[in-house]
Amino acid sequence: MIRPLMRGRVSCVRNHLERALSTSSCQSEIEWNLRVDLAVSYRLCWMFGYTEGVCNHLSVALPCNTKFLMIRYGQLWSDVKASDLLLINMDGTVDGWDSDKEPPYEFSAYHIHRNCHVRGKKVATACFHTHQPYSTAITCLTGQASRLQMVHQNSVRFHNQISYWDAYEGLGDVHEEGDRIAMAMNDKRVLLARNHGIVVWGPNIAEAWDDLYYFEQAVKLQCLALSAVEGDVSKLAIIPEDMVEFTFQQNENNPIRPRSRFAQQHFQGLKEHMQKTQPDCFS
Repeated sequence: MIRPLMRGRVSCVRNHLERALSTSSCQSEIEWNLRVDLAVSYRLCWMFGYTEGVCNHLSVALPCNTKFLMIRYGQLWSDVKASDLLLINMDGTVDGWDSDKEPPYEFSAYHIHRNCHVRGKKVATACFHTHQPYSTAITCLTGQASRLQMVHQNSVRFHNQISYWDAYEGLGDVHEEGDRIAMAMNDKRVLLARNHGIVVWGPNIAEAWDDLYYFEQAVKLQCLALSAVEGDVSKLAIIPEDMVEFTFQQNENNPIRPRSRFAQQHFQGLKEHMQKTQPDCFS
């Protein structure tokens, strides 16, 4: 939610946005909140070093699931504001954009995210794709070194939640390629695409961000551990499978702070920090 102190700064933009969307099947109040959270996510990725030039993309589908929000191609993630985000229809048109002009988004971004959202999976509300360094590094390896090993409690968060797509087939700039990525994801929360990067799906922005962050932390620890033993996977201290399952369930179903609630609090804390330090993000 937007705090009261921010409403005055964004009221003009919001009023314009609401008028522009008056005929939309999606609710503008909901859209504005999604815009804010997605803009925060873009800036967080920049702050944590998950960006790569003006490439990669994060998106979130509106409840109607016929439109999704995503960045304009060429915009630096460090500068994204809520009002900057494009509202893209599943047919590729952009609300408020002349359809005779070249679309303002990256084509591979449209095809990947359109297919992830249009498949209608409830978990596909938020879809984050990056080439963040440690997660991407293990997609450049083969064998067990290319898999997340259960060596830390951060790793255990992703027990049975990872799909591996080991067939690199070039840029995802056609519908078929985007659909193959969505299908490879299956029902998992994380996809590691060989020679490419990471895709995270979530039922909301907070959970997608939380997974993106903690997956990178888990892989970073694994890479550091392997660097200390010259890449010898056999020297990793693998957690026993029964303990992995037990700890995963603890994390998912904690009666006080299950993963979903933890993710919301994690994201809210970062969002409040952003409100204090980068208030223009919320305009």
